[in-house]
Amino acid sequence: MKKLLSILASLGVTASVGSAVVACEDTTKGIIKLDKLKSAEFEAKDSKTLTIESVNANINSISGLEGINPNEVTLSNFKTNNADKKFTVDIAAKAASKTVSGKVAALNISVVEYKKKSLIDLVKTLDLGEISIKDKLPTSEELVGAIKAKNYSSVLNNGLDVKEDYAFDKITENGAILKATQKSGYFIVDSQVSLTYKVRVEADVQKNLSDLIKVAAIGEVQIAGDKPTIEEISTALLAKNPDLVKYKDQVEFKFKGDENKLIVSVKKDAKNLVANGVVEVSFTTKKAPKKLDEIIIVKNLETIEVEKSIPTEQQILDSLVALNKGLEVFKNEIVVQKGITTKSAIVAAKDDATLLVPKTSVKLEFSVNSKLPKLSSLIKQTDLGKIEEIEGDNNGETVKVPLAKLNPEIANYINELVISPDYSEGKSIIKVKDSSEKLFIDDQIEVTYQIIENNVEPEAPVEPETPVNIAKPADSAKPVAPVNVSKPADSAKPVAPVNVSKPADSAKPVVSSNS
Repeated sequence: MKKLLSILASLGVTASVGSAVVACEDTTKGIIKLDKLKSAEFEAKDSKTLTIESVNANINSISGLEGINPNEVTLSNFKTNNADKKFTVDIAAKAASKTVSGKVAALNISVVEYKKKSLIDLVKTLDLGEISIKDKLPTSEELVGAIKAKNYSSVLNNGLDVKEDYAFDKITENGAILKATQKSGYFIVDSQVSLTYKVRVEADVQKNLSDLIKVAAIGEVQIAGDKPTIEEISTALLAKNPDLVKYKDQVEFKFKGDENKLIVSVKKDAKNLVANGVVEVSFTTKKAPKKLDEIIIVKNLETIEVEKSIPTEQQILDSLVALNKGLEVFKNEIVVQKGITTKSAIVAAKDDATLLVPKTSVKLEFSVNSKLPKLSSLIKQTDLGKIEEIEGDNNGETVKVPLAKLNPEIANYINELVISPDYSEGKSIIKVKDSSEKLFIDDQIEVTYQIIENNVEPEAPVEPETPVNIAKPADSAKPVAPVNVSKPADSAKPVAPVNVSKPADSAKPVVSSNS
């Protein structure tokens, strides 16, 4: 039996375990029996968002199922707990499956980190057989298609879908080397396999153009401008007739007058098409919806005259249309979003727009010239001097009262103001309430002041008085009366003490008279 398999392998033929060729042995040998699985691990490159689709696309990453054909099983009843990195799933083999049998319900699977695989372990069939190619040598895409066709492995397929993960080397007419790159996330770096194959260059069989264009009435085509372009109509034609894509460089496209007709004809040097072939294609057109930022060129609306502080929606739309030519036809599909300020607004296409791509938006900028008074025109005196803080003030009343006294013009608008109740720094920023309809809201001014308590200034410090030395004359029977040293009523400074120990004009003591 081994000899037979060796002969088959040398001929590029692979035999499945269920093939009649090995009927002399146990045909179930090597088939994975799902009912034997109790638990498994799943190697995931991205475990954050596990879904039944992502597991199905990586079925060979489940331990025990590495060798099965991904197309021979179905998954259902998927339940996951991403936090614990676990999930359960029902797996059942399809009828007539050759690599797997039976079924398993609620298989417990733990998610583990993906480990890179060697290409040697993934590419089991190295002889790719006959490859149909367009040129003398196969391209990377043609080789990848042949590898996938001969090797069923979800891990291999996923890796080959990432072009940065691999490269082909030494491509010839009968072989090539597949090598993992340094950046590979699926394959072990520098692992490689040698592939063999035979190439068959597609015969230059000439085809009839009418056989390639099966749908000649291609229906409605969306166009960007007022008239269709060759590129727009030919692209729609190729989408309806994929068989023509391969030969598009061998045909030419021309419009038939002003009609909605496209004439497709075979070029004189075409190799694969019967000469002189012509097909007439019909279509209708519809303007493709435009993105708002494609038709709004001028986004600065300059200055808008407003009655209050912010422009109305209609004023914004009128200014927008006036500055952007051609916008008139779209204006009924444009709305101004909430949140208009004194400097900007956002316009967007309506949800049900047909001429515009719905919900696309553009930010507009502008300045406003408001008829409402500004703080700078009402508050001239910004130094409020010495003011008394009002107890329990939470609304800026401490500043509002002297502000109105010094600036009478602001008195009628005092309730339109917002003032911080923190007076510790001796200054406040006065702003206008956002809801004000009496003052221009986008305005502010700074005032300064000195806070005092109870509206009384502190007295200057008084130096202590020096006590008066009152001494009796040595030979006097009567004491000299002490001098009363006090502050003058209108003086804040203390009077210097008077020394009365001696008469001011005598060096001798006063002698009392003898009666």
